[in-house]
Amino acid sequence: METLKQRENLKKKADVQTFFRAEYDKSVQSFLEVKKVKQLMRLSEHVCQIRVEGSARGTGFRLFDRFILTNAHVIGEFDPFSKKLSKTFTAVFGYKDLEANETKCVPIKEQVAAYYYGKDHTGRYLDFALLELKATDEIANSRDLLRKYIHGPHPNRGQICIVGHPEEGVKKMDPCFIIERENLQEAVDKHKSENVDFIHVITQQSLAEKWENHDNQIHYDSCFFHGSSGSPVFDEHCYLIGVHTGGYVYKGEKDQIRSVVEYAYSMQPILERIIIQAKKSERSDILKLLAEYKSLNLNLEDNVVKMEIDP
Repeated sequence: METLKQRENLKKKADVQTFFRAEYDKSVQSFLEVKKVKQLMRLSEHVCQIRVEGSARGTGFRLFDRFILTNAHVIGEFDPFSKKLSKTFTAVFGYKDLEANETKCVPIKEQVAAYYYGKDHTGRYLDFALLELKATDEIANSRDLLRKYIHGPHPNRGQICIVGHPEEGVKKMDPCFIIERENLQEAVDKHKSENVDFIHVITQQSLAEKWENHDNQIHYDSCFFHGSSGSPVFDEHCYLIGVHTGGYVYKGEKDQIRSVVEYAYSMQPILERIIIQAKKSERSDILKLLAEYKSLNLNLEDNVVKMEIDP
């Protein structure tokens, strides 16, 4: 309830009741179904907290085999020439409560498998890092999230669900609705009208950071902020569609971090870039693993996956 009040700027009990009356019809159509809740619970087992030198930094998820995906900005300083992490990273699975009795801490190799931060040649913005786990015995027999991805453009409407570790805490879920691209400006104006005391702050932040809107972005209103970067985003059919990355943030009342809207980057450009980099770096192990997902139409050439794997 507190999360809902904060996200929707509901200050009175009557406002909450009005919101539920307006949203109920849409809400019951998706993630309130027991079947989908159970499916999301299973999928959430692949989500991990990314820790640096033992401290929580962000979220990631097992994309395929022993490789996990997160945001590039989660891993921080990175040498693009050596492609090695400067600090010790760990993926923590099963962090569901503060007692953390069921957590599995898996070390991450210092060599980064794939990485991109910025605009590519098509003008799309990418922010991802593909990391490799050192030990996979604990999760070797479990299915990965790439099997829940369907090749193609991301949806522009409908309900989604984010699974991650917001506020550097335990694993949580946040069902919310995509803001259609044609309604994005209306959503921004609505947020500004509800926060008139901070319009100048929002404007200054926008100018300073040059907030942009890219074709591969999925926009929504979420309560997921710090610590949730790198979380998987699922559509209303529980298919993987993107990676939760950030929001258009500014400092609100009492210097509390607020966001106009939040966004994810869609999976298709990320996967395409991973393949390009795997070919360039001759990571035939990655290419062979991805070749198993033929139904995803990842455009892998047969001659590429026949490359010899170094011992």
